[in-house]
Amino acid sequence: MKYLVSAYSGLGNTIQLSSIISPIIETDKKAEITFISDNSFGQLEFLTMIEGINVQRHGKSFSLSKLISLWKIIKDFEYIILPYVGTPIMIQLASYLTGKKIYQHNPISWNKSKFLLYFFKFFNRKVEVVPTSAEVIEEVRYLNLVDDLVRTSNTYARMKIDLSEQESILKKFNVPAKYICLQVGGANGGKTPKVWPKKNVVEFLRLFLNMMPNYSVILLGDKLDKKKYDVDICGAINLIGQTSITELVNILNSSLAVICNDSSLLHLSKLFRLKTYVLLGPSLKEFPKSETIETIKADLPCMPCLDGLKISEEEALANCPINNLCMELVTPEIVLKRLNNHIQNS
Repeated sequence: MKYLVSAYSGLGNTIQLSSIISPIIETDKKAEITFISDNSFGQLEFLTMIEGINVQRHGKSFSLSKLISLWKIIKDFEYIILPYVGTPIMIQLASYLTGKKIYQHNPISWNKSKFLLYFFKFFNRKVEVVPTSAEVIEEVRYLNLVDDLVRTSNTYARMKIDLSEQESILKKFNVPAKYICLQVGGANGGKTPKVWPKKNVVEFLRLFLNMMPNYSVILLGDKLDKKKYDVDICGAINLIGQTSITELVNILNSSLAVICNDSSLLHLSKLFRLKTYVLLGPSLKEFPKSETIETIKADLPCMPCLDGLKISEEEALANCPINNLCMELVTPEIVLKRLNNHIQNS
């Protein structure tokens, strides 16, 4: 069977969306899975690293000619999977016009997407509306989309990532043998309350590199974060905004540990089962249990203000009455203590 998956959201969402690949393949050994996206956030670059997966690039701006060309692509698939986050109106409309089996999230609020969904569902009984809960993480929502299609929830089991370029990539950036990765910034360089304050980053680097001079710290982030974190400390390798998605994946994969916030780096680290310390404040009230991921967070009554998709990240940052204190209270000393225990036992 041929499956088409809409992937127009951010990189982090797309990484979590890839969790549906293994259950589909486990159930349908001859499955042909294609992800369609405009690649605005490098989604297709990540997806092309997954062996056996096809990608299709298509914009999301609407016109009659683009709708017809999109319909010609989509009509050849038996199953179409449309997540709540990352499905433009034009993808919806072209999918409905094929008359094929569609699994689509039920939008949380009434908007154009929801009106369009229920209008076409009245005429097309092959549209399956899958409930959406803002209280669960995206990966669980995506797996719910394919519940009726699969017989297993063994996520990532059969997913193979192409890391054949790893040696040349590490050589290109002069990456040392022993290093950890530290994320700075977030939200593709935009305004977000999820990030660790710069003063915490600088103090952590000073403490860690003094304690462990044989290790290096690779700083990772979006190119728009580069000026915000112009850190110049011996032992810190600043690769902020300098890596492609493929290079980022390969650098992460060889890291001893990863320190990050609620972002695409977290989901990549989970994918590779890397020891990860995720610094939380405004988001993720609960995080799925994992042997490799440890959460570090403060304890404030307003946390997590972003849970439930009620306000945007920029709004949360602008309206925070305590100046993003939840992330500041995740001190470098606390993170260092956790990390030191891991390194000493490695």
